[in-house]
Amino acid sequence: MTEEQKTFSAKETLDSLVQRLTDLSADAEKFDQGNGSAGRRLRKELANLRLAFQQTRFDIQTTKNNRLATK
Repeated sequence: MTEEQKTFSAKETLDSLVQRLTDLSADAEKFDQGNGSAGRRLRKELANLRLAFQQTRFDIQTTKNNRLATK
């Protein structure tokens, strides 16, 4: 098993992303009440999450490919 495979955990990564998304609920409530700054924070964090989801997809594919190559 390579070092990359040891350090990447799909479950831990997904749990972290879910927690980050859940943490946004306070700003979502503030935005719904008319707070424009909360909307900007939401948009920024959602953009960051999109990048994190893309990186997670890449890591999963890379890990899968590495596992297939070692068989």
